[in-house]
Amino acid sequence: MLQDLRLSRQLEELNIRANRLGVVAELSASLAHEIKNPLASIRSAVEQIGDPESEPADRETLTRLVIREADRLSRLLGEFNDFARVNVAERKPIDLRRVVREAVEMVAQRPEAHDRARFDVEIDDGLDDLWGDPDLVHRTLTNLMLNAVQVSDQESSVTVRIIADALSPDVAPVGIGAWMPVRVRVIDDGPGIQPEDLGRIFDPFYTRRQGGSGMGLAIAHRAIQAHGGALLVSSTPGNGATFVVILPRREPKARKSFESAGGEDRLVERDPGGLAPRTAHPDESAALDGMADRLA
Repeated sequence: MLQDLRLSRQLEELNIRANRLGVVAELSASLAHEIKNPLASIRSAVEQIGDPESEPADRETLTRLVIREADRLSRLLGEFNDFARVNVAERKPIDLRRVVREAVEMVAQRPEAHDRARFDVEIDDGLDDLWGDPDLVHRTLTNLMLNAVQVSDQESSVTVRIIADALSPDVAPVGIGAWMPVRVRVIDDGPGIQPEDLGRIFDPFYTRRQGGSGMGLAIAHRAIQAHGGALLVSSTPGNGATFVVILPRREPKARKSFESAGGEDRLVERDPGGLAPRTAHPDESAALDGMADRLA
């Protein structure tokens, strides 16, 4: 019996390792593909610049191309580096109202949002005990709102609604936490997402938008997973999209307590667990995707 359990555990570990290697291989192939195109353009341009018969005007054009493609490579690698380094290094209280307000202000200042994007914010009271990395949550919401603005018709207006409330534990995804997780919905009235894209929208480098890197939603997804939460999407083509951010909260009893240490009173933050970063199993990820419509 014990030997069977050990064998089963070893097989499970091998399966997990194989899945990880598969993800790494797919990610590496995507990165190589994204790097290959600008490198080919740079090489071709340099070869033509070196041609003694090339015209000065052509050399100037080719030089600008080299600079543009080099900047593109630098931006690509920078975003990939951000994706790889997403981590909640230190948890602290998150003022959700402030985070949402600052994210809205940042997106509203973008050129693509100026004079055409409207933001409606509804945040329930009592969304306390939300702990994590405020910067990562801010970046996630910024990416989601910016994505809604960028994918919509640039010649027409777009409305983005941000709704934050407490999610009843009986409808929360398994493993997110037992005490009233926070749900933040980012809803737009844009073109929506095609069914064939829904399953890949959080994949690194996957984008349908001209000029997009495909890293914004991937980073957002990774940031929420690092909090032990979930990021889901629901959409009907032609009727906009809804992104659902679910973040766990600490239970009220875990807020604060005082301890005596070395003759001094010391404020101690107690965390009973349930907020550690976790990676969803593939089967669980599919189940979460299936809950998107119900949670939206």
